[in-house]
Amino acid sequence: MNIDKLQQWIETANKNEEQIYHRGHLVEDRNEVEWIGPKKGGKYVPTDRALDVDKKADAMYASFENHQVALFQRIVKHSPNQRTAPVYEYVVKKL
Repeated sequence: MNIDKLQQWIETANKNEEQIYHRGHLVEDRNEVEWIGPKKGGKYVPTDRALDVDKKADAMYASFENHQVALFQRIVKHSPNQRTAPVYEYVVKKL
């Protein structure tokens, strides 16, 4: 769900309705980068996905600070050897 639809949902949702706004690992997904440019002299930049996740997370936190929603996460998958990040569903609940 994109940021505009999420914000519209917050305005129109009934009390206690829930919506998953992200699935993955929020911290890692917000910091995803790619190398742009030549091998020497290039730079790391955030991916489009990271920018989208960042906008959604910031918007959901702003709504939380305005007492419109509650935020929580559910673990979906974890790695017993901890070599890969766990996967969560990040949920917004209308207050």
